[in-house]
Amino acid sequence: AQNTNNKLLLYTYAKKILQLQQKYKTFIQSPYIDFVFAKVAQKLNKKQEAIQALKHLLKMNISQDNLARAYYMLTSLTNNKKYLNKCIKLKPSTWQSLCKDALEVLK
Repeated sequence: AQNTNNKLLLYTYAKKILQLQQKYKTFIQSPYIDFVFAKVAQKLNKKQEAIQALKHLLKMNISQDNLARAYYMLTSLTNNKKYLNKCIKLKPSTWQSLCKDALEVLK
């Protein structure tokens, strides 16, 4: 679905994978599938679902880089600077740098 840029198919399969992961409490495809789902949900104007997926991701044991990415994406979806402030407190990464730049722009 990604290769053919079929957003609806990608949304459907990503959502199903997330549901199966939740059902069986195995998160093998996370955080990759969470980011894919959030991105495609946003493109399909399903902003609340994207936000919900990213907030769920924050509760998981993921790398600092992926955590910074989730905070950055949440800020773009919610326009809430609190996520940028959390992001810049993480260890340095590309996403943390983007969070710092975004925070400067929003000041």
